[in-house]
Amino acid sequence: TRRVPSLAAKVVIIFHVIAYGLSKFVFSDQITIHFLHQYGILFVVEVTMMLVIGFWRPTKKDWAYQSKSLVDMSPWRFALPTSFTLLSSVVFLYLLFSRIGLVGGLSDSFWPLVLVLAMANLALWTYWVLVRNSSKTVT
Repeated sequence: TRRVPSLAAKVVIIFHVIAYGLSKFVFSDQITIHFLHQYGILFVVEVTMMLVIGFWRPTKKDWAYQSKSLVDMSPWRFALPTSFTLLSSVVFLYLLFSRIGLVGGLSDSFWPLVLVLAMANLALWTYWVLVRNSSKTVT
């Protein structure tokens, strides 16, 4: 909503610190759910609180984003291959610390999978640099 005041965010931040602190240090024996579930419950409660405060005391003027264009926001030409490399690094770490990798000894499929990841990265970077961006100017 565009009418929730800053007061709502301030109230919710204070509420969150108090509620989560109480759940961890005062009522830790009575609360047996995982902390992520506690965060989920608090999220729903806090969004509801913000909406109620916004209904009870809305701002006078609708909020709208206004870009000042102080920084050039044109997309970086290597964003896609870099993202793919980062994703491949996460997959590599998963492979390394799974049963295929170090847990229980290296599997026969570990190195071929790592090679597939490396070749996919090399192929994407080669295509991106030599073929796709060869006619574009460097910025």
